[in-house]
Amino acid sequence: MKVERLKKKRYLITCENDEEEKKLEGLLKGADPKILGMKNKKTYRIDIQDIFYIESVDKKTFIYTEQDVFETGKRLYEFENELHLPFLRVSKSTILNINKISSLQADLGGRLMCNLDNHERISISRQYAQKFKAVLRGEEDAG
Repeated sequence: MKVERLKKKRYLITCENDEEEKKLEGLLKGADPKILGMKNKKTYRIDIQDIFYIESVDKKTFIYTEQDVFETGKRLYEFENELHLPFLRVSKSTILNINKISSLQADLGGRLMCNLDNHERISISRQYAQKFKAVLRGEEDAG
């Protein structure tokens, strides 16, 4: 990524690839990013950093924070396109905030089991485990 100052308050940003462009777009979408979620017929604004994971169950999408669960009208693939690291797809039905992981352990069949800071456990499917490990090692980006 290349940033040039043209004049006061004007910059030219050139992205080398689509991944850089996606990251920049995410950063520019807001310094105070929030996601809307429903609970008890009320709509709440949820801070992105408070999200532990997002899960799709029976064609409904839920946002999990430390102590609450909110329903959202967005589909999982929409969140996957909008959110970047520390959020990472870990199964067909789950996007995980990797900053909320307290520990990891190997599980049967090439899966991984994540223990989260809120004491919940999330399984990382075999299909996503290699990319997950690469991201944790800093070898690959979430894009």
